[in-house]
Amino acid sequence: MQRPGLWIMTGLLLAVAGAILGMSTPWLSAHPDWVQARKIFQTLAFTALLAVLLGLVLAGIAFAVYRKREALRAGTGLLARWRVGMTDWAAFRRRDAARGTLFHSLRNRLRLPPELPPEGMEIRVGTDALLIGDACYGLGYFASRGKLVDVALVEGEPAMIEFVTHQQGKNHSRLALFRVPVPGSARAEAQTLLAHFAGAIDPKRRDFARTRFAPHFQAATGDAGEAEAARAEDSSRNWRGIGLGLLLTGLVMLGVSAWIGSPPNGRLSGLRLFTIAGGLVAAAGVIALLVSALRRRS
Repeated sequence: MQRPGLWIMTGLLLAVAGAILGMSTPWLSAHPDWVQARKIFQTLAFTALLAVLLGLVLAGIAFAVYRKREALRAGTGLLARWRVGMTDWAAFRRRDAARGTLFHSLRNRLRLPPELPPEGMEIRVGTDALLIGDACYGLGYFASRGKLVDVALVEGEPAMIEFVTHQQGKNHSRLALFRVPVPGSARAEAQTLLAHFAGAIDPKRRDFARTRFAPHFQAATGDAGEAEAARAEDSSRNWRGIGLGLLLTGLVMLGVSAWIGSPPNGRLSGLRLFTIAGGLVAAAGVIALLVSALRRRS
C-alpha cells in the first residue's frame, strides 16, 4: 500500500460522514413525510452504518500498513536491505515483464515505478513485509494476500528474488507473487533471506502449494517448452471444468423442464424457452469438453 496516511484520513472521513448521516436519521424520522418515505430513510440509515464500518476497516488496515512501514524504516523486524541502481532497475523491469508472461499466476503484484531517482531504490525485507521505496507490502499474515509459501532466487543479470503467497478463498485459491531485483552487491543479503524463510515457512504449507499449483511452479522453474506445456495443461483443465459445469447445468435444466412438462404438472408459459436454454447450455458444455480434448492432444 502506498501513502497509508492518505488512506487513514480517507477511512476516518468516511466513518465520520457515515456517523453524521446516521445521527441525522432520528431527526429525519420526525419529518411529516416519514411514513411515505420510510424506505428512503431506512436506506439512509443502512448506508450510514455501512460507511462507518467500511471507513473503520479501511483506516485500520492503512494504520497497520503505516506501523509496519515505520517499523521497517526503524529496523524493527528487518532481515535485509539493499539499494538498486538505475541500470539494474531498467534491466530488472525487462526481465520482470518477460518472466510475467511465462504463466498468468506469476505476474508481479508489486506496483513498480518505471523509472528511479538518481539515488536509486531502497528495498527492505522484514519477517512479514516488504518495503519498496515508500510502498509497503505484506508477506504472510500482515495485511497481505495470503500466507507465504515459497521464496526462490532466479539467477540472471540482475538476479531476482520471488516471494509467493497462497490466498485461500471460500470457493477458490490462488497464488500471488512479489518479485524484486537483487543486484550483485546484494547476493549475501539474498542468501540470508533464503536461509531465513527456508526455516520459517511451514513445510506442509509449501508442499501443499507446490502440489496444488504444480503447473505454475513448473512453468516458473522450467525452460520454455515446459512452460508452454504447463500453460496448455492448465488451459485444458479450465476448459474441462467449464465444460463439465455447463453440461451438468444443462442436463439439470432439461430434467426440470421434462418434470414440469409431464402430467399432472401441466405445461407452464415459458417452458419451451427454458428447455431450449437447457439444451444450449448442455451443447456449450459439450463444445467446451471438445476444446479441452483438442488442447490436450495439440
